[in-house]
Parts: sequence; C-alpha cells; structure tokens
Amino acid sequence: MKKIRILCLFCIFFASSCTMRNVQNHLLQIPPSDATRRIAIASALSQLPEVSESVVFVDGHTALIGIVTNADSRALRNQIAQSVLYADPYTFSVSTTTNTAIIEKISQLSQTQDLTGDVADKDKKTADRISGSLLSNLQNIHL
Repeated sequence: MKKIRILCLFCIFFASSCTMRNVQNHLLQIPPSDATRRIAIASALSQLPEVSESVVFVDGHTALIGIVTNADSRALRNQIAQSVLYADPYTFSVSTTTNTAIIEKISQLSQTQDLTGDVADKDKKTADRISGSLLSNLQNIHL
C-alpha cells in the first residue's frame, strides 16, 4: 500500500511538471535595482510623443512620474501607466502628475537615489524630509 502511495505521488509530481529547478529559479529571481528600473521607465516615457520631459522616482513597487506635456488627459495618464507597467514588471502602482512643485520634489528624490537604487545613507534625512513634503503637497492638491 505504501508503494502505491509513493508511486501515485511520483506520477502526480511528474505529470504536473513541477520540478525543484522551476521553484528554485522563481525563488532566486532578483529584481533589478531601483535606478535601473528608473532608467527603463524614463526610456519608455521618452518614446511617447505627447511627453516632452519626464522625471521618475521608483521605490519598491511604486513609481512616481512627473511629466511636462501640452496634452494632459486621462487617456494620456492611462497610456503612461501602461508604458510604465510594460517597461517595469516590478511596478504595481503608478502615480503621474503635471504639477511643477511636485515634479521638482520627485526630481530631488530621484537625485538622492544612488547607483544601487537605494537612497544613500548620508542623504536619508534629506529624502525623508522631501518625501514628507511631497506627501503633504499631494494631500493639499486636488487633481
């Protein structure tokens, strides 16, 4: 009876194509740095003809996008979100703005990101101050 159970488990395992190699590859997949993701997103945004300039800040699964454009519409924002999600599969949330004050804050945040994609330790207080200011600006502005 025990042999039949083991044989059934082996058949199920073999038939489902579930191998340890697939599980290991999935678990060992390391996402690129935030700086690399930021560059990929900025490159994708530069391909859009409506966007004349863009500023990108990536942290975790969120991308803050500041754009300079003449045509500000919901369709353009949806197109930007789709471009970002296509360029970076690790981004789940996209926030887009055309407000110049917020674009300046996003630019300051993106400048504090070092080459590894993380905020440098020496600039941590500055980044915290800027992000706090950015959040307060977002709460005060009704888009």
